[in-house]
Amino acid sequence: MRQAEIIDVRRWSAKLRDTLAMTKLFVMVSGCTMMTIVLLVLAGIGAERGDHRPMSPLKGVAMTMSAGFFGDMLKMEIPYYDGGGSRQGGSFSPAAAGAFLLQLLTHVNPYDPRSLLAAELPGMRGDQANVLYSGSGASPGDAPVDLLPGASAISPAPESPAPTPAPSAPPSGQSGTGAAPGAGEKLVFIYHSHNRESYLPELKSKGITDPDLAYDAEVNVGLVGKRLQERLEDKGIGTAHSTTDYPSEIKGFNYAKSYAYSRGTVQEALAMHPKARLILDIHRDSLRRERTTATIGGVDYAQIYFVIGKKNPHWEQNSKLAEQLHAILEKNLPGLSKGVYGKSTHGNAEYNQSLSPHNLLVEIGGPDNTLEELYRATDALAAAVAELLAGAVPAGNPQP
Repeated sequence: MRQAEIIDVRRWSAKLRDTLAMTKLFVMVSGCTMMTIVLLVLAGIGAERGDHRPMSPLKGVAMTMSAGFFGDMLKMEIPYYDGGGSRQGGSFSPAAAGAFLLQLLTHVNPYDPRSLLAAELPGMRGDQANVLYSGSGASPGDAPVDLLPGASAISPAPESPAPTPAPSAPPSGQSGTGAAPGAGEKLVFIYHSHNRESYLPELKSKGITDPDLAYDAEVNVGLVGKRLQERLEDKGIGTAHSTTDYPSEIKGFNYAKSYAYSRGTVQEALAMHPKARLILDIHRDSLRRERTTATIGGVDYAQIYFVIGKKNPHWEQNSKLAEQLHAILEKNLPGLSKGVYGKSTHGNAEYNQSLSPHNLLVEIGGPDNTLEELYRATDALAAAVAELLAGAVPAGNPQP
């Protein structure tokens, strides 16, 4: 009898130890979970105070995880959840978790060697961006793509460069703005830092079918700027437009320095047109047609979005202006605007916007859009600009 009692005590003692161990594990897991939640909340509060969009960084983290990763996390807690039943193996493994953390911290994907090269070689990785104001025309993964073209795509025009009319000689060492001051004040100034960005449908006659080669000295984004100028002037808004072809005018042209070249253009424009209320740097995106086109009322439009350089210490002012213009587009033609994006860590990320709180970078369409689609979008943008300027204030002097 005595031996049986001793054996029974040992059994209950083992159960007690197991219970204590499980309790300890439960407390540790609960504590880690609570700590994670607190850190996420603090990160959200910090982002809200800094960027005015608390969820953008968290969305960026979530988008780097695969659906399978989330499914396997749920499966660990819900025994009867099979993660959709369509995958073999699991994503939530030490290797997968390590790869995710490495990519989150360094932007290098260990399963994609290109990401390692992209971190070191110019042009291999586009400038990453976060959404400041999302538009109804945006889709997941629609962040701006701005890739460095090859040397063969950008070269001085053979003999007849794109015209650059200038009313007076520009300051020594600066290229002309190509903006002729007409009667009345110029309230809008349009220019193109990447003035040769072009469109494949308009380059068929030249045999160009590769989007990486969609650059041209004559048929390019400058036509979009010209259309915008014409529509604004039709509305009685004085507009100046720079048609400077930097590859032809800058000796030893370097595409990576495009914004340094166009900075002189903006400075000259501010001096010539001190009452300008809006400065627009018009670009063409590099995404393909399905990501740059919206069908509204049965008609195709090239989509529009705005980019804010957060290396500019006063970027919040530029951002608010872009949001106002985006809101007008969203009201007039829902789906046309993809929203406002901010760039802060890669590439230029300043875009001459420190020169004026009313300087915006605007992306219209991509290499697969036609001029008709671009012009429809440009006409809508002109109407939005006219509505915006009804309550705008002068751009003022360059900021320090």
